[in-house]
Amino acid sequence: MTSMSSLRVLRVSSRAFVSKSSKGRASAGGNPVDIFAPLALGGNARTALTVEERVKLSRSCDWESIVIENIGCGDHSSEGNMPSFHFHMPSGEEVSFCAHAAIGGCSLLALLRHAEGQAADWRARSELLSGLIVADSKPIGASKCQFTAAMDPSLIYDATIRDGCVKMDMDVTHEEEKCNPESLLGAFLSEIGLRLVDVSKCGGSLEWPTFVNSSVARHKTLIPIKSTGRLHAATAPNDPEKFREMCDSIGSTGVYLYSTESDPGEVPVHFECRQFPRASGYAEDPATGIAAGCLAVSLDKRGIARGNNSGTSRWRISQGVAMGMPSTIGVEVRRTGGQGLTIGYDASVAFDSVEVQEI
Repeated sequence: MTSMSSLRVLRVSSRAFVSKSSKGRASAGGNPVDIFAPLALGGNARTALTVEERVKLSRSCDWESIVIENIGCGDHSSEGNMPSFHFHMPSGEEVSFCAHAAIGGCSLLALLRHAEGQAADWRARSELLSGLIVADSKPIGASKCQFTAAMDPSLIYDATIRDGCVKMDMDVTHEEEKCNPESLLGAFLSEIGLRLVDVSKCGGSLEWPTFVNSSVARHKTLIPIKSTGRLHAATAPNDPEKFREMCDSIGSTGVYLYSTESDPGEVPVHFECRQFPRASGYAEDPATGIAAGCLAVSLDKRGIARGNNSGTSRWRISQGVAMGMPSTIGVEVRRTGGQGLTIGYDASVAFDSVEVQEI
C-alpha cells in the first residue's frame, strides 16, 4: 500500500519544434524533453519535488527536462496559483528558462486538462494520455496556458495550444555585445572544424551579426556561415573541455551558426542553424528556441526581415538537419515601443511515451 507521504511522478517523453509531414502532422526530428509532473496520493501527500529529486530525475535524461509544479492550476490567473516550471540540463544544472521545454510542458498541460475531464483518477488519466499519444495527439481543441519559471516567478508567460501546435510569447530584454578579443573567432571556428573563409559577409548595406553575444535569456554567440554546405561541414568540438573554457572566456553559453540562401528582404526569412552548447551533456542541440530568439532579435535590430516597417519580423529556422533530427522553429519579433520586445514562438510538439514513476 502506498503511504501518505509517497509521491508518484508522471514522466512524459516529448519532442518540441518537430518538423511536419506533408499531411500537416508532427513527425520527424524535434528537440527531446522529458516532462515530470508530481501526482499527489492521499490527502496529506506532498506535491513538489525536492531539489535533490529534481536533479536525480534530470540526470536520468539524455536531454533537457522540466518539472511542473501547481499542475492543476493552469487556468488560474493569480501568480501564486499558476503552473511553475523548473528547467534542468541533463547534467542536473537548473537554468532560468528553456523554450522548447516550456513548449512541451504547455502542450502536456493541455492534454492533462483534457484527460482530467474524462477520467476520474491518475491511473485512468495516464492510460488516456497513452491513448492520445498513440493516436498522434488527436484533436482536442484549443487551450490557453499561463505559467511562471521557478527561478524568476515574477515573469508570466502565455501560450495557446491547439492539437499539438503551440504558440508561446516571451517579453524579453535584448542584450548584445561584440566578443572580445575578436581574434578568438578563428580559434572557435577551428575547434568546430571550420575556417575564417567559411564566415559569410552580407552584401549591400546589410550586415550579419558576426561573433557577437546576443541574449534574450542567456548569451549565445552568433556566427554567419556562407553556405549550408559549409554549415553541415562543422563538427562537434574537438576538445569539449577546451571549448567550455573558450565559451567561459567570452561569457557565452553556446555557439550558434546560421546560414541562409534566402533573399534578406523576404518575410519570413529562412535560416538553417546549428548550436554547439558550452557544456550541456551533449555535443549539439537539434533545436534551440532561446538561440533562435537571440538570432531573430539581432537580425531585427539591423532591419533584416522587418517587413514593411510594421514593427514585426518573422523567421523560419531549421535546425538539427545535419544531426538527422530535422526541426522547425517559427519565430516572430514584435517591437512594442521604446525598448519593449516580445518574441513569439510557433512550434509543433510530438509525444512519444508516458509512464508513472514512484519516488
